[in-house]
Amino acid sequence: MTEVLIVDNVNNASGAPSIARLIADTLGCGVICIRQTDSPRYAPLAYGLRGNSAWLYPFAALSLLLNVRTWLLICRADAVIINSSLSIPIAIVARLLGRRIILMLHEAHFKNLLYRITIGWALRWADVIVTPSETAYRALHIPRDKWEVIFNRMDDRFYRPLEAARRLGRSSILFCGRRSRAKGYERFLAMKDEIRSGAFPIDLTGTHEPSFIETFSDAPLTPETYRAFDAVVVLTDNELWKETFGIVGCEAAAAGCLPFFADHYAYAEIWAGFPDLDLGTRTPHEMVAHISAILHDTPRREALSEAVHAHAMTVTSRQAFELKWRDLLAREAA
Repeated sequence: MTEVLIVDNVNNASGAPSIARLIADTLGCGVICIRQTDSPRYAPLAYGLRGNSAWLYPFAALSLLLNVRTWLLICRADAVIINSSLSIPIAIVARLLGRRIILMLHEAHFKNLLYRITIGWALRWADVIVTPSETAYRALHIPRDKWEVIFNRMDDRFYRPLEAARRLGRSSILFCGRRSRAKGYERFLAMKDEIRSGAFPIDLTGTHEPSFIETFSDAPLTPETYRAFDAVVVLTDNELWKETFGIVGCEAAAAGCLPFFADHYAYAEIWAGFPDLDLGTRTPHEMVAHISAILHDTPRREALSEAVHAHAMTVTSRQAFELKWRDLLAREAA
């Protein structure tokens, strides 16, 4: 049986460590990380330094390289999965030790000089490059003979039958993202103003504001979180912060919540057969009107909820996820 080790950049509340945990749970392997934080997603076998500051990165990478346990774990592994291009210092060492390198690439854009260097090196050193979607990565010109697309699976709590839709009087919306212009926060504020105007039958929450969750800072979203709402909206729509996972939309659909989006990449790829979910280039007023019209057309909403629930279960299938990873590892070991 192939011995696998996952090397992560940072163990925090962001999307990549959550994926590292799911891969580790699926394959039964361990994880080491460069930087351990106070909001971990898994228990690492080893780490460089503990701290919440990103400025610790170079010192944490050096500390991990000087850790004898790191070398023992790499030497014992048949294959090393590098979770994020920022883990490339450890990947270079593993490659020099003769280990096969599988890069789980989350970054899809050269946001700054550091990413330009690490992504460039990672693409060069990796034997196989795995991405969680395809569209967002085309601009990187990944060699086709090294590229595998494996959609991410969800947390086990989300794999359950669709519950009966609740009766609507007024609907409620959850916005997910970050409080930055690149992630559509200004559009959220404009939509919030439209909702507060009272022109649409959409509930204001107990704080008299539509709910906003900063997905990489707040507590992890649960099925119960989603089920308190009728729609989830993701407003990212730019080149710099491409959506590469699309997992929030799948979790929402699995929990019976309709996922609306403005993203041209992972969301558009996953939900290509559901044009009603695509907010496209609509104005904030048009977005709210579109969502409200669907939510308050009961037959249309219920049919769409059933269809997106079934699709989310197919796209994020636990069986398909495990099969693709084990098939990849078997081919690498051959």
